[in-house]
Amino acid sequence: MAKRKDKKSAAAKPKAKKTAAGKPATKTAAKKGTAAKPAAKKRAAKTRAAGQQKLTVDQMLLELIEGAGNILSSFMDVADLHNNLTPKERERLISAGVRNYGFIEKVRDIARDNPTYLPPNFNVNQFSALLETFDKVRQFYLLAEKLESISSDKMLLMSNDLYRESLRVYNTLREQSRAGVAGARDLFNALQIFFRRRRPSERPPTEAEELRKARSLIKGTSEGEMNLKNFKAKKTGGVHEVVEDIRKDRLSGKETETFSE
Repeated sequence: MAKRKDKKSAAAKPKAKKTAAGKPATKTAAKKGTAAKPAAKKRAAKTRAAGQQKLTVDQMLLELIEGAGNILSSFMDVADLHNNLTPKERERLISAGVRNYGFIEKVRDIARDNPTYLPPNFNVNQFSALLETFDKVRQFYLLAEKLESISSDKMLLMSNDLYRESLRVYNTLREQSRAGVAGARDLFNALQIFFRRRRPSERPPTEAEELRKARSLIKGTSEGEMNLKNFKAKKTGGVHEVVEDIRKDRLSGKETETFSE
């Protein structure tokens, strides 16, 4: 019997060591304890990142504006693009759309593989380098378009908030001016000028109106003169410019209008 008691006491010693070491009693408890720390760290990191983002929005915008301005000026110097192309110059140039770009790439491949068939003074390496630079410019252009779209959306959202808050101030001043609050009428009048209706812009005269004016001059029912010029004459009609000076009751007016049929 004494031997059995010794075995039980010896078997109980390792259990006492485990509890003294402070180890968890079960595996589930160990998992909960280890998993709780990373989750808390992630939540704390997210809150810190959100706070930093709110604090540095204006600073980030200033850095973007300054950096984009420096990059733009440097690019204009390197690319020698100090003047924008005029509309007529853009019409004379050929753009590289999907079909034209595929044609250019195919020419590059053929020129690399068949140098004996190339025209004189055609440098394949320069052509390939120019195409690579064009690809980089196109990537920059797509990035600029994306930046323009994002900036436009942000501006629209912010302008909507600003305008609605401004309307609140305007409506409050209107109510105060109606109630006779001292000084509110002058402030309300300073804002009311932005809501005055503008006169509708004069629409160009229609072809029927121009014909009636021409008939009145031919029949002698009105005074004045009309000069008709035709540009790019076609069977279906070209572009006309009418310069008229019609006088009625000693009143004269002169206007020029261009329209196409």
